[in-house]
Order: sequence, then structure tokens, then C-alpha cells
Amino acid sequence: MKTKLFYLLMCLFAFTAINAQITSVAIVGAGAGGWPTGATGEVDAKQLIKVGPTSWQITGIVLTDGPVKFRSNNSWASNVAVDGTGAPLAGNWGKPLTGSSFPIGIGAQNDGGSADIIVFAGTYDITFDVATGNYAFNGPPVPVVKLIGTATGGGTGIFMDPTGPNTYGLPKNTTLVAGTAQFTVDGVLAGAKGFPSGIVTGIDTDFITVPAGKYTSLSYNYAAGEYTFVAAPTFVSLAIVGGGAPGGWPSDPQIDANVMATTNGVIYTIKNLALTVGPIKIRQNNNFTEPSFGSPAFPIGVSDNNNIEVTVAGNYDCIFNLTTKEYRFSLVSQPPVSIVGAGAGGWPADPQMDKNLMSTIDGENYTLNNLVLTDGPIKFRQNNNFVDPSWGGTAFPTGTPSGDNLNATAGTWNVTFVRSTGVYAFTAVALALNDFNAKSFSAYPNPTRNNWNIVSGNDDITSVQVFDMLGKSVYNKAASSKEVNVNASALSQGVYFARVSTAKGTSTVKLVKE
Repeated sequence: MKTKLFYLLMCLFAFTAINAQITSVAIVGAGAGGWPTGATGEVDAKQLIKVGPTSWQITGIVLTDGPVKFRSNNSWASNVAVDGTGAPLAGNWGKPLTGSSFPIGIGAQNDGGSADIIVFAGTYDITFDVATGNYAFNGPPVPVVKLIGTATGGGTGIFMDPTGPNTYGLPKNTTLVAGTAQFTVDGVLAGAKGFPSGIVTGIDTDFITVPAGKYTSLSYNYAAGEYTFVAAPTFVSLAIVGGGAPGGWPSDPQIDANVMATTNGVIYTIKNLALTVGPIKIRQNNNFTEPSFGSPAFPIGVSDNNNIEVTVAGNYDCIFNLTTKEYRFSLVSQPPVSIVGAGAGGWPADPQMDKNLMSTIDGENYTLNNLVLTDGPIKFRQNNNFVDPSWGGTAFPTGTPSGDNLNATAGTWNVTFVRSTGVYAFTAVALALNDFNAKSFSAYPNPTRNNWNIVSGNDDITSVQVFDMLGKSVYNKAASSKEVNVNASALSQGVYFARVSTAKGTSTVKLVKE
């Protein structure tokens, strides 16, 4: 009994913590008057009213044909931890990639595999539950459209979702079997004959002959009667084989294990692959008569058709670009983090292998030196996609994470990022560590509460200049010795950089004030 009561109380606490953080909910998007601009302090126009502990509603809202989402707290922020629970709160809700979406559905939170909800024009009363994601648009009747027939595997068929004005579609990558198909609109059969596209005949004895396969889309405009089946493209198969991979070298003919996934035939990925020390290769179409890929470099390299020599055993995520032949293996405990966005060379055209890849040795602290930025929005993102976590920021050049973009300032920067907290710092290269005798300088005690002693292992120090994280000079001292005392008593807590000069050059030492 005590155990059940404790569990109930913990659930109630977690629910209260999450819900307490949601102070507003709005419906946004082209179908609801427009998407948010991202301006600081912007308040979404179409606000819902809270009518229960987790229930929100809006009545008499006029919508147009187009996409919408639910958004809380006037922000796209997502996956924020509450009191150490790690539970996601606030954020936004779209429709799942599968399942019904309009006029009722269950919203997928924070873009984790979700898409926009496509609505039809009309006046609606809308209800939404932030705890479950359930929503309902009550308004003009919405046609129920289905694909039926033996091609769907029989049964009652497959419900189609709105994708635009009068247009319905099947979920991406729907698998159909060889057979026949028809459409129904509110239970009325609409026969047809053409494949992969055509116009319905309205004759219920006409059937579309559908080949077996995976289809990236099926679009049907019930008003015009037009439809189009789009078959998924056939890509080459890639798999990781070899003495360092599960299953070892192939014993041909065989179907390879460790098959890599792709959505475009260019970028291939595999997750959590257990590798041991030894040679591996990426091979194509289950044979060695076609090209195979690798090079001695590990964990990052460009294929020269040799074996990849795994030097450290572990569980790895791998990404491979079939066009450029680049590959990366990342320990699962050290996922790749990169910097993307208009200010960092452009937003990703996913799927892609990100540039601006940060370095790490522990999966917690990441660095990237000499990053050239222009004025514009950027983000940190993990694993070359936006399904995994991504982080914006509250301010530049230092700050804490935000679901919104971080607006960068043009320049060349050295970057540090802490994955567990999202805390970041951009340091102008003019203040950053250069190659001049970098290892010959040190500081102690570091961190300090009062003073640092800057020590040169070689030449006499001629001056020390201390900068804060914004690049502002906060301390200067001339010198002529191998050790210089820096008075930190008047400085606030935080991270600083000391530019240390000798007769031969300048270097930088990172300092921490407690």
C-alpha cells in the first residue's frame, strides 16, 4: 500500500512540475494567421484559454487552408529539465507521422518525429490537452477519405490525412502489396483505373492495379478527382562488415548484417553498432564485386578503398556519405555535436553530414576552434539531425540554452559547449590560444578567489592583459619576469582570458574566478 501511495505521489509531483511551467498555449501557423517571427518578446496572436488542469480551448477561431501547430509559452523551446526530472515541458505539438491528424488527433511534442497539422478553412472551436496531446477541431464537416482494396492488405483500408486544400495523402513510406485499390469519400466508392496517376471515374467497379512496394506518397484531391502514387526510390544497400564488426567477414554469397539506413541514397547511418579492434569495411549490395569503402583512418576518414582499422572497441553510431565517401564513427557516449544555421554556412538540407563538427573526449565538453561566423541565427545540434536534441541560446557570445535560435555576431571564434547543460561560450580568436609556445604558460591557483600567478616556462613575460567573455579588457599589467601576479579580487565570478606577451610573441591562458 505504501509503495502504491509513493508511486501515486511521485506521478502527481511530476505532473504538477511539468504543467506548472506551461503558462500559455496558442495555435500558430499559416492556417491560423501566420507563423511567429521569432522577435524577442513576441506574444502569439491566437491564444487558447485554460479551462482545466491540462485543458485549453479557443472558440470561434477562423482558419484558412494550411499548416498549424500548438505552441506554449510563446516559444519553440523544448526538452527543458524540471527539478532534475528530465521531463520535457512546454514546447510545441504537431501531428505524428502516422495516425489521424484532422479534425482530431494526438499531437507529437517538440518536433520529435512530428509534422504540421493541415487544417481546412472554416470557423472552429478547438480543444487541446497539454498532458496527452489530444486535440479536436469542431467546425465544418471534414470528409473521411480512405484507400481500400487488396493492395492495402485488406481489412477496412487505410485512413488518409489532409495535406492541403481538398487534398489527402498517405503517410510517407507506406508499404502496399500487389493488388487493387479504390478511394472512398465519406463511405462513397470512387473507382479508377490509371497507375501511377489518373482521375477517378466514379464507377465503383473500376479498380487501380497497384504494384507491391513502398510509396513515399499518395496524393488524392477529392474535389478534382486527381490522384498520384509516388514509389519510393530504390537505393543501393550498404552494410558494415569485417573482423571488427558483428558477424565478421562475409562468407559469400550472403545477405549482410549491420545494414545502414538511408532516406535519399546519399547519407547512410547505423546506430549503436558494437565494434571490436580490427579491420572493417562498408560494402555495397552484399558483394565485393561492387565498390566497397574504407581507409586506415579511424574514427573519421575518406574512403580510399582500403580497410578501416578500428582502434578502440565500443558501441558506435556511424554516418557515411556515398557521394563524398566521408565516414564518421562516434562512440554512443560521445555523440557528434555541430554548429549549423544561416550564420554558420547555412541551415542543413537534411539528411546530411554536418560540417562545423565539434571535438570531444568525454561526450560532455565540446570545442571548435577558428569557426568563421556571419551575422545570423545558429544552433548546436546533435547527430546530424533535428530529431535528436538541438540547442539555441539566450545571448551571444555566452549564455544558456534556449529552444530559439542563437543570433551570432560575425567574426572568427573559438567555441566551447557543455552537452548536459547547453552552456556555451564563443571567444574571439584575437583573445584565443595561438600556436606560440602554447604549452609554456600556466596559471595557479586556478580557479582562484584572490590572485593568479601567471608563469612562463621559457621567456620573460612583458605584459599581461585580462579579458572577460565579452572581449572587454578588465586588467592590464606590465612586467619583466617569468612569473607575474594578477590581482583578481575586484573581478566578478566567471571565466576570463589572460593574453600573455613575451618578446617573441603572445599566447592566452584561460582563468576562472570563484
